[in-house]
Amino acid sequence: MGAGGPGVPGTMTPPRGQSSQPGCSKASTAVATVSDLGDDLSTRYEPSPSPSFVGRRPAAPSSSIGEDECSVASSDSLASPLLPPSKPAIEQPAQAAVYRSSALVVAPVFAAYACLFSLQHEVKVVYGIADDDSPASHDFSFATSSLFAFKLVFRFLHSIVFGCLAPRGRLYVGMGALATAMGLLAAVTAGVFQPLPRYVFMAYALGGTGVGSFEGNVLASFTFLGPETKKFAVMGMPIGVSSVTIG
Repeated sequence: MGAGGPGVPGTMTPPRGQSSQPGCSKASTAVATVSDLGDDLSTRYEPSPSPSFVGRRPAAPSSSIGEDECSVASSDSLASPLLPPSKPAIEQPAQAAVYRSSALVVAPVFAAYACLFSLQHEVKVVYGIADDDSPASHDFSFATSSLFAFKLVFRFLHSIVFGCLAPRGRLYVGMGALATAMGLLAAVTAGVFQPLPRYVFMAYALGGTGVGSFEGNVLASFTFLGPETKKFAVMGMPIGVSSVTIG
């Protein structure tokens, strides 16, 4: 046989496993070398599992924690009321009773006061003193002026002179002084007592003491009964004065 093989003169048959072309043999050799090198690198640098995590359950991702927190917050918000709790209703105090008769307590006191300053001429007539510039008329005017002098003094000094008494006690003192003044003048004008100038001074001084002490304590004595009762007590003042001066 020739070198070229059967039927082909002048050619040689390459051994089995080798390519008949030299370039193809070099390319296949390069591919095999690169493949072997990649396998060697992947085997050499493959990370080994950390011993601290062997046998442990992986932790839950952060997204699941956030979802759990949101679910807890939402459940708390649903459990709590949307609106703030309403304040408990304030119990209204029971309305105090109104004593309209308080006007009848105050009215006689100011009626007596009105008698002292508006009926001086009638007392002067009983004493037989004319309305002129005589010394007797001046003495009578001086005696009656003690009404306003003592009223001013005891309007401020009632808490000192009668400091041992409560406001209601001072109220009783004022009413008693006015009653004594009116009784004394009534006895003089009725002829029971001789009309002496000292009786005039005593009656009007007692009247001023009574009015000053009464005015300073009347509101404090009626305050505990409520504002409505105190309102009727104040109404007794003009009623008492008007009952004497009008008509």
